[in-house]
Amino acid sequence: MNCQKNIDNDEYDKEMHKLYDNLKKNLIESGDIATETLSNLHIQGEDIKKIDNGVDVTDVNIKKSETILKNISFMKNMFGFLTRSKKKKKKSKNTNEQLISNNNFVIEKKSLIVEDKFGIKDNKNLTQETKIFRENIDELTHLTRRLTIMSEEMNTELDVQNKFLGKVTDKMDDTNYKVKRLNKTIRRI
Repeated sequence: MNCQKNIDNDEYDKEMHKLYDNLKKNLIESGDIATETLSNLHIQGEDIKKIDNGVDVTDVNIKKSETILKNISFMKNMFGFLTRSKKKKKKSKNTNEQLISNNNFVIEKKSLIVEDKFGIKDNKNLTQETKIFRENIDELTHLTRRLTIMSEEMNTELDVQNKFLGKVTDKMDDTNYKVKRLNKTIRRI
């Protein structure tokens, strides 16, 4: 009977050790994935900044084009008799509806706090097995806290990128309007 109890305890210890190893492995793999995700988010942020700079360059080019078109329009008005007159075509009405994308997700920042609820007050009465179990729980708690911190970093980065994307989208809409206005001016000339 006593032998059976020892076998059950050994099996229990093996199962607990396997469970601990699996948890630790999963937490470490999750940490690696989170690190890669953070890296990709930073790269994505840099790409968004490049797009924003490209929109700024396009705006500068549009301003130059507007100046050139104003000069051409002035010259046409002054020397209009030298150019052929165009036949007016019937224009179909185009409605300019701006599509507002609902893809600008704003992620609310949630505080993820892991509390240590496994505190043992009397360390003198701990057995060696309990001390090992406590160390294992501490290690798993540390890995979980690391994931929590990485999760908050990702959440913050996504929030910043969403706000920046909103600004870039507004700039692009403004640039699109300016390009349409330039095209209309070109058609009139």
